[in-house]
Amino acid sequence: MIRCLKISLFCSLLLLVNQYKAKACTIFISCDKNAVLVGNNEDYRPGTPTYLWSRAKAGGKFGYVFWGFEEQYPEGGMNEHGLFFDAAALPEPIPISRDPAKPDFEAYLVEPVLSKCRTVSEAIAFIQQYNLTWQEKAQIMIADKSGDYAIIHANYIIRSEAPVFALTNYALKAEQPSTFNCWRQQTAYQLLNHQAPTVDLMKETLCQTAQRSSDNATLYSQICDLKQGVIHLFQQHDFSKQVKIKLEDYLSKGSRDVPIASLFSKSIADTMSAYMLSHNKEEAIGYYKHLKQNDSISFNFSEKELDLLGYRLIDSGKLSDAISIFHLNLKNFPDSDRAKSSLANAYLLNHSFEKADSLYREAAKINPRNIYVGLFGTEGGEVTFRVNGMPGAGRIALIGSFTDEEESAEYFIKQENGWILKKHLAPGEYTYKFLVDDTYWMEDPDNKMHIKVRDWYNSRLIVRKD
Repeated sequence: MIRCLKISLFCSLLLLVNQYKAKACTIFISCDKNAVLVGNNEDYRPGTPTYLWSRAKAGGKFGYVFWGFEEQYPEGGMNEHGLFFDAAALPEPIPISRDPAKPDFEAYLVEPVLSKCRTVSEAIAFIQQYNLTWQEKAQIMIADKSGDYAIIHANYIIRSEAPVFALTNYALKAEQPSTFNCWRQQTAYQLLNHQAPTVDLMKETLCQTAQRSSDNATLYSQICDLKQGVIHLFQQHDFSKQVKIKLEDYLSKGSRDVPIASLFSKSIADTMSAYMLSHNKEEAIGYYKHLKQNDSISFNFSEKELDLLGYRLIDSGKLSDAISIFHLNLKNFPDSDRAKSSLANAYLLNHSFEKADSLYREAAKINPRNIYVGLFGTEGGEVTFRVNGMPGAGRIALIGSFTDEEESAEYFIKQENGWILKKHLAPGEYTYKFLVDDTYWMEDPDNKMHIKVRDWYNSRLIVRKD
């Protein structure tokens, strides 16, 4: 039975006019006597450049790598002794309780800690000498290769001996409503508790907790093996490709400042986007074929890349170009339900309904759970909304331009591999959003058809007449 929640005018306006966007990251540790693994998803505005900086051992300081968006404000890092450090932002600052007997530390802690400390105990001893005046709006997880870890804010330190711990973006010492639930934290616990720590399990947990919205997405991820001194690095919430960094070997090459993107194959979507600024679609497709034939090693030619490019073109109002790119993708991946449904979406926007419906039917035969088939490829106004994964969510509500302030927002039904909600709607165009655990607003992460509203996006829905 579908439960309902009364949605006030305020909530409707929140969705459609001035919606809160929570930036997020997820850090978790899983350890036993054989392995100490830490996972980290760093989430922020898509397109933001990310970096990996390395500092070789010198002048009595340990060697370490650190990562983030700006060198002056790094997010975290790991040193040669297996000490890990990363921060999770808080939505609101916690006023700092200053100790007048201590000096203020008015800088980021990442490099001082990693360059001076081997263990969690050493790091805490160093940190406790100061008032952390820059640490009012973040909590830090530090961990070492023994499996010891701690959560640090300017006002408190939390120690735990549990083999699994997950940190997200709410204050652990702050009072929360009795109904509060962080779906990313609970997903991590559901996947990791009572399981031996493995790289594959950590990767699955990163994948399940990654953000995929157009205005807030996971830009890079790591699995840090603290005992072995190895970092498994991923980017753009793509966990099919990784760069494995042996820290000892990496640091032996000296101090470097490296864009994370440069460690991976070049994005053909980014390359084509730039090329199409000054060339027509025929020239662009020819350029794509030339690169694929002559430089396939340097570029990422996965199905996801041209799919991404196609939706970028739709967002730019270049529907004809998008159709050509989706055609090219389908030619390269003829058995892909995603390639078929994305081309169908473009035909739908072009009012080529017979072509669209034919492709939706083909996609449904390959994958009956294809999200676009449920949203755009059905008849009679019956729409199927799906959310893949998110096992740690307590409940997910559907709220959109079809939700009247006096009506009820419907909740998804939880299934084995995700969530589902079926709804009958009159013909028309709509926008919608998901509200997770009555706290987190979320664009439909699997629907790349959307409409931009100021600095954020609402998911798009088109319901046709029979």
